[in-house]
Amino acid sequence: MEALIDTNVLVYDTIEDSVFHEEAKKTLDKLDRWLIPSVVIEEFVLVLNQLNLKREIIGKKIDEILKSKRIEIVSIERSDLSSACISVLSENFLSKNSTIK
Repeated sequence: MEALIDTNVLVYDTIEDSVFHEEAKKTLDKLDRWLIPSVVIEEFVLVLNQLNLKREIIGKKIDEILKSKRIEIVSIERSDLSSACISVLSENFLSKNSTIK
């Protein structure tokens, strides 16, 4: 199984005293493949830095991510964003209009 990984999941997996650590770890451990958008890596580093984690820990975690064979760093293309936005807007539009009588 594969999944697109969000910044929060990586942060909670890293911060062992987080109330969400175990859930994040279990979720990631179940996956055969992690798809991580490149912007998530940037956000991950920024969040860990804001949490005052030591640079060595941040560097080690990034190194693990970049060297892992089950992790793929993906770029988000303009067309991907456009399609996603259209899909979300269509779903919201349809769900709002379906309740109108």
